[in-house]
Amino acid sequence: KSDMWGVGNDQRYIDDYLTLYVATIKRLLDAEDPGRPFMLSSPSNGAETVKQGGISNFPSSNLYGDIHDYNYGRRFWDAGAYSVPRMASEYGLQSFPSAESLSSVYADADMRYGSELNAYRQHHAGGNQQMLNLIEMYMLPPNGTDERQKFSDLIYCTQIVHAVAMRTETEHYRRWQSQLTNQGEGHTMGALYWMFADIWQAPSWASIEYGGKWKMLHYFARKFFAPILISPYIDNSDLKVFLVVDELPTFDRNDPLEIELELHPVITEDERPFNLFALRSWWHEALELLKTEYRSGAVPLLSLLQGTIYMRVYAWDSLEPRFTEEIPFRILKPSQQVFTASVDSLVEKAKCGSAESCFLFLHLGDPDTGPTSWLPLTTIRDAKGLEKPDLKITKVSIDTTNARTFIIDISTNRPAPFVWLEATGVKGRFSDNGFLLCERTSSVRFYAWETVSEETLRKALTVTSLMDVYP
Repeated sequence: KSDMWGVGNDQRYIDDYLTLYVATIKRLLDAEDPGRPFMLSSPSNGAETVKQGGISNFPSSNLYGDIHDYNYGRRFWDAGAYSVPRMASEYGLQSFPSAESLSSVYADADMRYGSELNAYRQHHAGGNQQMLNLIEMYMLPPNGTDERQKFSDLIYCTQIVHAVAMRTETEHYRRWQSQLTNQGEGHTMGALYWMFADIWQAPSWASIEYGGKWKMLHYFARKFFAPILISPYIDNSDLKVFLVVDELPTFDRNDPLEIELELHPVITEDERPFNLFALRSWWHEALELLKTEYRSGAVPLLSLLQGTIYMRVYAWDSLEPRFTEEIPFRILKPSQQVFTASVDSLVEKAKCGSAESCFLFLHLGDPDTGPTSWLPLTTIRDAKGLEKPDLKITKVSIDTTNARTFIIDISTNRPAPFVWLEATGVKGRFSDNGFLLCERTSSVRFYAWETVSEETLRKALTVTSLMDVYP
């Protein structure tokens, strides 16, 4: 009834749909496998759709079921641009696959944005122009004069905006799992981006290229879908920081007098700190403790999980943080706001002049091994002080524990956003990629999917950051 595909509100289509999906397919499945849940469609309003005879009166409602969300022109880095559904079962943007992937099916003359073949491989109407528009909204487009290099730079930029957009939207949904708006929207209990893997070498919504190579989005997805997530975002003129913990330790209690089920976080009497890096083992330990001590009243019911998030504020022109904010947290629910402050107050504390000059880096525990996050205070397009760094690969060595794992040391003299490593011609993936480097040195692992020598990998490796696309 929302006429998503522009066919008009013709009763014939409604009747045919109900005949096929409700009167035929659902009836047959109910007869053959009555215990299996059946959904008439996705998106839908779930049980509410069933109550209304198979087609909802308001099929795009955020109050029921699931939504699909595609918008190729909004401010994708702004969490306020997204709706608050019960579940987002499909959403996405496009990016190009790597130049390495495209070069396996493109002739040299086709390796440019405006080539006929490049337009032919795009099967989403207007898709190539949409990607350009998104780049120009968030950053400056590549401006090189060499057509092939400019196309490679453009590919990299499409992957940046793709990853940033999916991170922003997914974290938005995860933050809303424990909240409701005044209109009753929220308790968002699922997020599935479209899509996982490509079936050919072409621009698409996928996070993995044909052949298995990871796009920047897939490296981002490892973080924004992690069980423990630090999620900062700008809400109008305020910074807000949420902590999302999927595996929040809980236990159930059945009170024989009240006949109720209650769920509570568990912590020992001494309020030991929440060890976010041994969460699973601590969780099981707490549950075992519950079995022996709760019944005697030794475990306080309303104790909270606790810890500290460290938030460093940097200027784009320096690797030295301007100041570090310690954010203590004590959490009751899987998604909880743990900090808020005006952007202006952070800029004033940092003495970096303006929001355009600042960015944030947040971490729990050791930033090399624990959850981290970062956030510019404006779009990259508006950033001040961001210049090309002296970014280098300084050493490549074999991990002594695995002959197909290599340690790659990199260095920089300035903050480097969206650091991107490539191992052209070598199949494998990195432990991290597309990241912010705000330390002088760092190490990344490369996991080869085939036997390769240290020398071969060293020659195949390149490293890029955003400012490299502006010669």
